[in-house]
Amino acid sequence: MVATPSPGEIIDISPYGAGLSVEQIRVDSAHLFYSPQDNPLFVLHVEVELPAGDEDGTGRLVSIPVRPIRFDRILDEDNDPKLFHVGVEFLLDPTDDDVRLLYRLVEEQNKGKGWLQGVIDSFRSTAQK
Repeated sequence: MVATPSPGEIIDISPYGAGLSVEQIRVDSAHLFYSPQDNPLFVLHVEVELPAGDEDGTGRLVSIPVRPIRFDRILDEDNDPKLFHVGVEFLLDPTDDDVRLLYRLVEEQNKGKGWLQGVIDSFRSTAQK
C-alpha cells in the first residue's frame, strides 16, 4: 500500500467507470491522479462496503481497481473546502459481478438525482404551469 484510504463519494457511474468527489487529491505522499500515471504499479481501488440488508452480503467490501483519467477542482464562492472530482475507468470488465453490483447500488442511491433528471423535472414543471 502506497497511501492510506481516502474517503470520497461516488457522484456518477457507468458500467465503464465512475466520477468521484474527494476532499483531497494528495494522500500521504501519493497524488491520486499523477502517482498511478507515473508508476503503473500503483493501482487505485474504489472500495465500498455493502449496505446492511443487501442480498449480496451485508458488510462485504467491494474493491474495484481503477485508473484515473481526469481530475478537476470544484470552485465555489463559499468558504467551504473545495472538492476535487476524479474520473476513473474500471480496470475490470463491465460484466464483472462487482462492477455490476456497484453500478446497481449507486443507481439505486442516486435515482432521480442526476443531471438528466433535473432537465426532465424542469420540463415537467414548465409543462404543468
